Amino acid sequence: ILPLTISVIIGAFCGSTVAHFVRGSYLLIFFITALYIIALYMLFNFKDIKTPSLELRPVVVILTGLGTGFFASLVGLGGGLFTIIIFTLFFRQPIHEVVGISTFVQVFGALSGSIGYMINGYVNFLVVLVMLIGGIPSAQFGAKLAHKMEAKSLHRIFGVLLFLIATILIVGRFK
Repeated sequence: ILPLTISVIIGAFCGSTVAHFVRGSYLLIFFITALYIIALYMLFNFKDIKTPSLELRPVVVILTGLGTGFFASLVGLGGGLFTIIIFTLFFRQPIHEVVGISTFVQVFGALSGSIGYMINGYVNFLVVLVMLIGGIPSAQFGAKLAHKMEAKSLHRIFGVLLFLIATILIVGRFK
């Protein structure tokens, strides 16, 4: 977990810094595209796809952390989404274990990315406060609920939610 956490922190800070120089409309397109890719992954069983099973070697884990931290911070998505896909599809780790690792690691990645966005003047602290008040207890409830659910159900519910969010964003953009 330590190499992954450190590399996610570095990647997230770099991604939030690069985002400052990218047009907002491009970031929205990246965000929507990422949502659809992740939704499709969660909705369909990609375990049957022949992907190479990667060993959890430190250099591979570090590169994974840098990439997920960077991309997640750049598009404004929780790196946990990317971590879940990579660790279940390529490292063949069980979903419940990956959710736990991802949740732990992404706390630090999100903090690092947030600092980058804060430095560039993109953080509204009133919104942060409101989200923390509702988000912390909701996250605890969600973690307990996810632990009790079957992996297949968890994938499908998450996939449907992401697909709906992406579709709402597209419809809202072209109204």
